[in-house]
Amino acid sequence: MADWLIGMNGSPLYSLLLQQKGIPGSFSLGRVQTPTLYMIYQLQEKIRNFQKEPYFEGKAQVIAQNGAFDAKLDPNETQATQEAFEAYLKEKGVQLGKQPGTILQVETEKKSAASPRLFSLSSLQSKMNQLMKASAKDTLEAMQGLYEGKYLSYPRTDTPYITEGEYAYLLDHLDEYKHFLKAEAIPTPIHTPNSRYVNNKKVQEHYAIIPTKTVMTAAAFEQLSPLQQAIYEQVLKTTVAMFAEKYTYEET
Repeated sequence: MADWLIGMNGSPLYSLLLQQKGIPGSFSLGRVQTPTLYMIYQLQEKIRNFQKEPYFEGKAQVIAQNGAFDAKLDPNETQATQEAFEAYLKEKGVQLGKQPGTILQVETEKKSAASPRLFSLSSLQSKMNQLMKASAKDTLEAMQGLYEGKYLSYPRTDTPYITEGEYAYLLDHLDEYKHFLKAEAIPTPIHTPNSRYVNNKKVQEHYAIIPTKTVMTAAAFEQLSPLQQAIYEQVLKTTVAMFAEKYTYEET
């Protein structure tokens, strides 16, 4: 009711008031729309009126036995003036210029990252724009050709999920996909569906973009356009990665 009252009354009122001030056109108001638009306006004004302010921070290139890396004296500490910065360095017992140092402590944190989600139309278009500067239209046309050739699933999908049925046939053909990518040495021990990729309830008419049971031959691959080749490889890589363990690493 509030949406209707504000929209039906406020929109014609402010349209007339603005027209009286010489601003032509019709203007709509809404309970959510208008304050949201004002927030955008406030942010735009803040960006337009932003004034650069100089600041000082302690940076160094650390040269160690196994290589060099950049470091900050304190990532959260900055000074507004040269004098304040020099006083800060003095307090920390640090001088400008080249000098020896000792690493007393290293803190590392173990982290892990799952493989990327399977592709939807929009995410694959974004990936191809990133890799090859391809437009969304060109990517869709290239995908359509791969779909018509029975190498990829239906391209116009908005979900990154597949059902257990698709997972089963992908697992059956996993070795063939790896052989095509020359990735036989990559371990793929995960052979049970993971909800990050497999969710029957989140698949409506079409599932994520995946390879079909027909694995492309090297000769057929050579006949593709560069964009189609890149799309096919990316879809296969993302599919194979679904069966791999999480990537684990240490962050210093």
